[in-house]
Amino acid sequence: MKRTLFIAMLSLLLPPLAANAAAQNGCSIHTITGDWGFGAQGKSLVAAYTPDPTYHLPGAVLPGVFAGRVTIRTDGTFDGYYWMNLAGGVISPSPIPFSGPVTVNPDCTGTWSYGAVMPDGSTFTVVEKFAIVDQGRELRSISWSTGIPTFTWTLVARRIPGRCTPGLVQGAYALQYGGHALVPGLPNPMPNPALLASSGLFDFTVDIGGAMSGRMLHKIGPVPFETPFTGTFEASADCAVTMTADVPGMGEVTAFGILVENAQRGYGVPMWVMTPSGLEFEQPMYCELVRMKNR
Repeated sequence: MKRTLFIAMLSLLLPPLAANAAAQNGCSIHTITGDWGFGAQGKSLVAAYTPDPTYHLPGAVLPGVFAGRVTIRTDGTFDGYYWMNLAGGVISPSPIPFSGPVTVNPDCTGTWSYGAVMPDGSTFTVVEKFAIVDQGRELRSISWSTGIPTFTWTLVARRIPGRCTPGLVQGAYALQYGGHALVPGLPNPMPNPALLASSGLFDFTVDIGGAMSGRMLHKIGPVPFETPFTGTFEASADCAVTMTADVPGMGEVTAFGILVENAQRGYGVPMWVMTPSGLEFEQPMYCELVRMKNR
């Protein structure tokens, strides 16, 4: 009797065990179908090496950041949209649509490609190579073919499993960012404007109506500062976000982004800062958002 019961239990366990083993041993287009939110950061850097650098290497840098949303289908195609900020001069206040083919290899790597337009109006095809992580819960890619030959970036994408509602979005968050800020009005001998390295941290809460308040820690070039801020955090049903922060001493910061993993994480692209004097400047910074579950 015991032997019969053991065999019966083993027969019930074998199918799911076999299915799990098969899922871990390979990937297909079905592994990544669905809705994704992503963030990407990169640069084109051409610098001259010197054997005794002081503060930095001489050279020219073109930073770029992206965030957006994409839907991958079982027929091997995808479409979506993204925001971008390149070097603080080429920005997309309206999301840019993009689409193309995607292929998945059995070893859980793959390729996707899509058309893009240069600022001068010329077109080219972007190719990215990716790896499927955590059994299809995450994608990580690198640029493979780009319109600017020396421009490279890395991309991370995570699942958007459902709709974003005010109740889902409200809560406490930490938003960490880093990149470059285009700063005007600097004294000589600094160039005007100058592209300075910058990083910061927003610690804030969002209420059910989308009102936002918190604290900003920021360092731009040699100058750190800390200040409270208020603003709005508006999330649409497809989990796209428009964030506007009123930062004392800096101005009004506007950013666009996407929420993933049931609003537990997100990616964003700052578009511009409108100073109290009415001067506008752009900041190509990569933003990552995480929910603070202890608050």
